[in-house]
Amino acid sequence: MRLGLATGLPAVAADRLAPCLEGMSGPRALLHEAARTGLVLNFTGGRDRHAVRGRVYDTIADLPGAVLGAAAPRLTPQGLRVDGPEDTISLTDLPALGFDPLQPFTLMVEWNLPVLTGLQAALTIDDGTTSNRWPQIWAHNAGNAQVFTTSTAGTDQGTIAFPARVGASRIVAGIETDNLWAQRDREETGLDETAALPGTINAIRLGTRVLDSYLMGGLSIIAIWPRRLSSEDFFSGSL
Repeated sequence: MRLGLATGLPAVAADRLAPCLEGMSGPRALLHEAARTGLVLNFTGGRDRHAVRGRVYDTIADLPGAVLGAAAPRLTPQGLRVDGPEDTISLTDLPALGFDPLQPFTLMVEWNLPVLTGLQAALTIDDGTTSNRWPQIWAHNAGNAQVFTTSTAGTDQGTIAFPARVGASRIVAGIETDNLWAQRDREETGLDETAALPGTINAIRLGTRVLDSYLMGGLSIIAIWPRRLSSEDFFSGSL
């Protein structure tokens, strides 16, 4: 049996998933693992090709539970453009995606901010309320904080903050109960060992939080692995 180069997958499977990974940087074996066992949303360079547990989707609208704003998807060279509610996307059926965010997982998010203005939410996993968000990735010009966090309104909360910046950023985070790590762009690393699991959550929101706060920038990559990886797994390579 012929294997795909550096993936450990049969060549046919590797070739089928390869279009979902075009434009993405990083250790190819890990990216293939996310496409095969978890979730990859790829908007790099205006692409709209995605993979969930080895199944390829030619557009974000094809994914189970996809709810698009009036103008979404608005694709640009910087990725999925979000500058208001009309551009946001929700995936409301996590079981259909085979993803349980109450189990350990690893998340990678890449986005580009033309300016820092107010609170800009890149991604939230939530239950449709402001109390259970696990996690959130957002930037804020006030206090110069670019933050990976869990819930802002509920009783369970963990927070890792980095200095905010205009331009492209990547955050990778390993998530499990009371043990969160996050790293941005090989530069800053944070750890929070005080968080606790929120209640049941069922939706992934791209470019927004529940009821408020939009990215106002470009969202290019979301990848989720259904296991908690270490920062060394990513940043010892080319990611």
